[in-house]
Amino acid sequence: MKEAKKCVYELSKKFVAKEDIFKNNINIYLAPNRNEFEYLILNILKINVKMPTNKGRIAQPQRADLILLCPSAYDTDSIYKYNFDDYKRLLTHEMVHMFHEHLSVDMENIARWFSEGIAIYLSKQNEYEDEFKRPVIDGVLDNKIPTIEDINNDIMLSYDWGWCIVKYIDETYGFDTVLNIARNCGSNDVIGFISNDKEGFEKNWRHWLLNTCKIVG
Repeated sequence: MKEAKKCVYELSKKFVAKEDIFKNNINIYLAPNRNEFEYLILNILKINVKMPTNKGRIAQPQRADLILLCPSAYDTDSIYKYNFDDYKRLLTHEMVHMFHEHLSVDMENIARWFSEGIAIYLSKQNEYEDEFKRPVIDGVLDNKIPTIEDINNDIMLSYDWGWCIVKYIDETYGFDTVLNIARNCGSNDVIGFISNDKEGFEKNWRHWLLNTCKIVG
């Protein structure tokens, strides 16, 4: 739990969250197996999810509660192998969602690529984990970069490519713009929220992807 406290402290600074948005209370539940994981999601978070859950799902946040599959259950109840550093990044990823949920004017309507992208980017999963960086690297090398509209409308593309749009916004417009989106954009049209020239934004983003050596960190 020391890592969780450290994560909250660091993200509070990153999100410039001067208010105590969690009222000094975050509840983290470690589920010893997938059955308990699903039980906690239904009965603590009150979220209706498709059962049985996919073995790729190992965490679920909601408000000030976070359900995590215990690392001891990874071999039997997940598709992952436990790694301490990966687990710390997972914790950061999920807590970014929790901060975003508390700070956003309408997180339910914001583009999935942004909500997942900022979580992957701030947790630095894109720098260290092939699951997140490989699709972008391969897409750039093969010159098969999806359109932002395609990313906007496809769940898997949102997970694969969202972080590099967030990274581009950070490097081009500054992190204040990323924060402004996180706090004040309640629309699926994130690019329209920050730019009157969406076509120009996409052209410049693609150029950045194809010509920068910094896409993975």
